[in-house]
Amino acid sequence: MNSEIKQFIKESSLSEESKLSIKFLVQSIEGEVNQFTDKSYLLEGDPGIGKTYFVENLLKMLDFPILYLGPFKLENKNVRRFNNLKQVMEELPSIEKGIIYIDDLQNSLEFERDGMGDVHLTDSESKRFLNLLEIIKRTNKKIFLIMTVNDPSFMEDPWRDRIETSISLVEPSENNKKEFLKKKYSSLIGKRIISEIAKKTIGYNFRNLDEVIRIAYRIGAGTFNINSINKAIGSFTPSGLAHFKVDFKTKLNFNDVIGHDKIKRELKKIDLYVKNRKKMEKLQIKRSNLLIFSGTYGVGKTHLARALAGELSLPIIMIRAEDLHHRPTPFFGIRMIMDAAKRYKNCIVFIDEADKLLGMNACSLEEEGAILSEFNKQVDDALRNPESIIILSVNNLLRLGKAMKDRFNVIEFSKPTFEDRREFITRMIEKSELKLDISAIDLAEKTEDRNYRDLQKIWNDIVFYYLENNKMDKDILDNLLAPYQQQTKSIGIG
Repeated sequence: MNSEIKQFIKESSLSEESKLSIKFLVQSIEGEVNQFTDKSYLLEGDPGIGKTYFVENLLKMLDFPILYLGPFKLENKNVRRFNNLKQVMEELPSIEKGIIYIDDLQNSLEFERDGMGDVHLTDSESKRFLNLLEIIKRTNKKIFLIMTVNDPSFMEDPWRDRIETSISLVEPSENNKKEFLKKKYSSLIGKRIISEIAKKTIGYNFRNLDEVIRIAYRIGAGTFNINSINKAIGSFTPSGLAHFKVDFKTKLNFNDVIGHDKIKRELKKIDLYVKNRKKMEKLQIKRSNLLIFSGTYGVGKTHLARALAGELSLPIIMIRAEDLHHRPTPFFGIRMIMDAAKRYKNCIVFIDEADKLLGMNACSLEEEGAILSEFNKQVDDALRNPESIIILSVNNLLRLGKAMKDRFNVIEFSKPTFEDRREFITRMIEKSELKLDISAIDLAEKTEDRNYRDLQKIWNDIVFYYLENNKMDKDILDNLLAPYQQQTKSIGIG
């Protein structure tokens, strides 16, 4: 095996075990095939993660015949292209040696939709595919099979049994990204900018990196600099986060949060850990990266989560539980969340009103539902590699059950105190610069048991009245507050 191939495999984002498998494949192609040689390989992973990039570059380094079936053009002097699997199977008996390369199985094989709307291989294509796997496995010829697939869920057990090596590709590491950018853009971008991009694109795949470079080129009007790169990263949502709302650089911090002093002190421990991770680990301190923000509507749970992201300088992925109900199944939505948490390390994943998705039925609080059980399994996996921070915002903590509360650090939110309300109103008055003849203390006293969302509505009423009538005093304020106070009495508060 030449040094170029060795270096290419070493710099890949494959696991060490997978690197050994690929090395053995190359040795078998270059040398002898024996009973321990794996001859069929499946590379699976999200689109853009580098499956095709890896295979095509490996094949360029091997002087070996290639039978190619795929949706894209393959640049290789040794390639023969086929339009379908039937043509490959007809040619196979006359082949003495070669690599059959099927790229993107889901777009290269023949599928059909059944009466239930599910997609399957046609019966004839399924038989061909199974026959191909069996021939490759049993032939004494020097013939190998390499396949790539985005989602292998359509593959049946008999196919899986005959595929000798399955390789799962994960997102490229920082070093992988540096090497990719150097090879492709070194003539345009210097080492410093390449390092900056690689560091700030956690969880990005190779295709995402290309998009960031293009955006930065446009922003910089044909040139690249740190400013254009940062703007490009801040405006681009990587493919794995396209389903979610992501704030890459929230401007909030703890100073913007009124009250909740005890909670902020608790969260500052996470801040200390994240910013001094190696020191904390050396001191044998293990933090919990799983939090539950529990409290009624409008008490500041979302606001504080965003402030935590600002304190830590981390992106925050905002997920509404109700949006996940629109996925094929709730289980699919849960896996999306946990995949994002594992892939986009050093981020905050915030799930608003999580009890709507995960919560048990109020009539059967003793049992975990199937969705909650699935989430607990996924969380156990996340606990093994506590990189990202997962926050569940809930209104009814009882619905999550004991197992969930054992895994998470529960933080209780209460309604704003008198001092919190006074400070909230004082800030509003100062920022508005309006000449209002009202007292923040008086307004705070008259809004007892109100949350921040209520206070914002009341403030909106005050400002709209002032803009229409150019005045605001204590009597007018009492009239504006009357509906809110009546609502409080009707629901039995106070």
